[in-house]
Amino acid sequence: MAEAAAGLLAGLREKDRVTARIPFDNTELRHRFSYLPRLHSGLSLSGMPQINRKAVMRLLATALSPIGYSKAVAVMGLEELLDRQEDWRKRRHVLDYWVAVFGEPGAAPWGWRFEGHHLSVTMTITDQGIATTPLFLGAHPARVEGPTGPVLAPLGDEDELGLALLAALPPDLVDKARVSVQAPADIHSGASPHFTETIKPQGLAAEEMPGEARILLGRLVDCYDSVLNPDVLAAQPERQTGTSGLHFAWEGPVDGSGPRYYRVQGRRLLIEYSLTTGLAGHVHSVRRVPGLDFGA
Repeated sequence: MAEAAAGLLAGLREKDRVTARIPFDNTELRHRFSYLPRLHSGLSLSGMPQINRKAVMRLLATALSPIGYSKAVAVMGLEELLDRQEDWRKRRHVLDYWVAVFGEPGAAPWGWRFEGHHLSVTMTITDQGIATTPLFLGAHPARVEGPTGPVLAPLGDEDELGLALLAALPPDLVDKARVSVQAPADIHSGASPHFTETIKPQGLAAEEMPGEARILLGRLVDCYDSVLNPDVLAAQPERQTGTSGLHFAWEGPVDGSGPRYYRVQGRRLLIEYSLTTGLAGHVHSVRRVPGLDFGA
């Protein structure tokens, strides 16, 4: 990861290198992550020569598994489809993503971020390990359907496993897991760097789940973990392993129709998933680690 970041910086034009590099102690910029279409910190892919863009993608690939990397590039590609659906009005494009390197690669603490619309990957490297959060993936449209099934659904597994877990619960436990009849407009943590005081574990504890449901809860957590390079995931301090201490909360209809939201939360894990406008619409997901985001 350090070699990829250093190689990226070395290959940039001087003015671009100045833009891409941000002091690690500039916490205002380092903690300002966003998944909205806007100007981001660092250097945009759109102004880079192709050789520099490939160096950025190599850096991104050090953090992500092949599964995660495929999700990330699919999310980026959907910007072109969304632009077509919106009659090209907002000029969305696949290169509207930004990279920033915080500090000196290899000299802990240091870090980097790659982000744009519906994608934010933040890595912070310290003497204690690698903080891998916040890690945000979204998609609009959430699903592109073909004649025989989905052509593209970057977060399809996350949706299906959440529904499967809910379906594995008896009615009384569904009622306990469901904390609201209406889905929220977005994930509750949003892009806030500090959320632990406002979002508390709710719903159904893992220890209350029947065996099949608890297995599915573990598979759901593994689904979010599988986005990361396994070596990077293993280097995360105080990683949540297993399902002990986790809570599962659901908001919205329980029959698989319409907008829906779920949250998996424990002392060192927060997963949120929000589908706001139906299967073909708009989906947000995030994986965070309370107290360890941005290497805190």
